[in-house]
Amino acid sequence: MTGSLTSAMALVSHPDEVGASRLSMAAGERFVERLSMSHLVTPYGTFNLIQYDTEQEFERAIVAHVNDIFGERRIYLDCKRKIGAKDGKQSVPDAYLIDVSSPSDPQLYVVENEISSHDLFKHIGVQLLQFSVSFAQAGRTIKQILFDEVSADSSAKARCEKYAQEGGFRNLDHFLESL
Repeated sequence: MTGSLTSAMALVSHPDEVGASRLSMAAGERFVERLSMSHLVTPYGTFNLIQYDTEQEFERAIVAHVNDIFGERRIYLDCKRKIGAKDGKQSVPDAYLIDVSSPSDPQLYVVENEISSHDLFKHIGVQLLQFSVSFAQAGRTIKQILFDEVSADSSAKARCEKYAQEGGFRNLDHFLESL
């Protein structure tokens, strides 16, 4: 199997608490075995470096290969909706990722896709801090966004309902509340 590796990053943030986020390179946790200047060799295949000119082009590639990047036990919700206090700073994550690799302890991640030309601290770091603050201010709004997005996608809804049942949750709403 040969695939594509981008020069951009898919940063995933888990809002443990305000100001503290766990970050990971999306592909890095699962795949990295050997990295050279233009290849990534993994147990799943060899991936070649591709330069994306725009973030939109990069995001389309992620959506097209979401299961290859994140795996079958994660649900990628490709939605850009404003979060945060209406009278305060608001932010717009690129997506949400529901990790059900442990059905009794599902996790929610905020996904921000960035091309490599963006400054790690001035651009990406600021965004991740804003997401953390927005999460603290708009918990119910985020749950409603998740419910709306999952309900609108029959595949995501069926998967979430399956994982909710496996994890002992009463229903989809109870499952989403646990994130």
